[in-house]
Amino acid sequence: MKKVNTFGIQFVIRKHRIKNGEAPIYVRITVNTNRCKISVKRRIHTDNWNNGKGMAKGKNPEISKLNSYLEQIRSQLTNHYQDLVINKQEVTPDAIKNKFFGVDELDKTLKGLIEYHNTSMDENLEWGTLKNYFTTQKYVSLFLKRKLKRDDIYLSELNFRFICDFEYFLRKNRPTDHQRPMGNNTVMKHIERLRKMINLAVRMEWMEKDPFTAHKAKFIKVEREILSKDELYKIENKNFSIERLDYVKGLFIFSCYTGLAYIDVTRLTPNNFPIISNQKLNSYLKEIADLCGINKNLTFHLARHTFATTIALTNGVPIESVSKMLGHSDLRTTQIYAKVVERKISEDMSNLQKKLNSEKV
Repeated sequence: MKKVNTFGIQFVIRKHRIKNGEAPIYVRITVNTNRCKISVKRRIHTDNWNNGKGMAKGKNPEISKLNSYLEQIRSQLTNHYQDLVINKQEVTPDAIKNKFFGVDELDKTLKGLIEYHNTSMDENLEWGTLKNYFTTQKYVSLFLKRKLKRDDIYLSELNFRFICDFEYFLRKNRPTDHQRPMGNNTVMKHIERLRKMINLAVRMEWMEKDPFTAHKAKFIKVEREILSKDELYKIENKNFSIERLDYVKGLFIFSCYTGLAYIDVTRLTPNNFPIISNQKLNSYLKEIADLCGINKNLTFHLARHTFATTIALTNGVPIESVSKMLGHSDLRTTQIYAKVVERKISEDMSNLQKKLNSEKV
């Protein structure tokens, strides 16, 4: 008996990713009991969305334009479904999604793979992790353009030499928001993310062999520096007559108590947060450290470390909650901060024991 598939398309919004009252729109593909979601790269104010009909509500030109765009996507997905049925291929939500992204073509490219990963994995990755993949995507594009003088490269062309050349490019490249080239661990993070995307291509059988087979990432163990409660209070209670230092102090303290990264702070409303480069921020923070008598390399990212340890974990916030607030996709990343707290407690207890012993003498 011929198998009959149940097929459905529904547009939905993700309410847990609302920003400024707007939520991202996704299309949900259902075949039999299996589902997958795809971002349509559009956002809408929740008041303008009809959940029941899965479409925008209203009659203004922008709403009509959006609904027309959604119908075009519905038509494309339906056509892909019909193509699979006609050609007697396996019909699954992922197969339809692959056709939608054009990954069923014979010659797949690196930029196509990255775009596919960053779009299709949007459902599974936290925003903090996803934005790091977007940064790696940017550097891959720069490498292709500046060093290979190409817009893209076929996956079949990737080899060990490509990885080594990309790594060298990252080490020598001078980003606009950095005074110095990337550190070793930052380079390795980009290489690691590229490797994960290549592994996806291998698992999907878009590549015959993994060019990373002979490559080994070498991370340098770095102690994460944090501010103690006393050091944080020093900065918090310090009054600066210089306006730029007082402004940067406010941003830094805000991040210490919220855990927001530089990129997230700059995305807040322009009325409250004028744009200032990360380079300038860190330069001013070094002045603040000197004026407060703090002998640490004060950077804006150190604020996140301070939030995770001095503010959150030390005060009993569960590590799972801290992980969620920091946007970590892997709890092991957050556990690094827990080890910092444990080490600090150990040091404090050791100092207490020395003090008690000295009083007995």
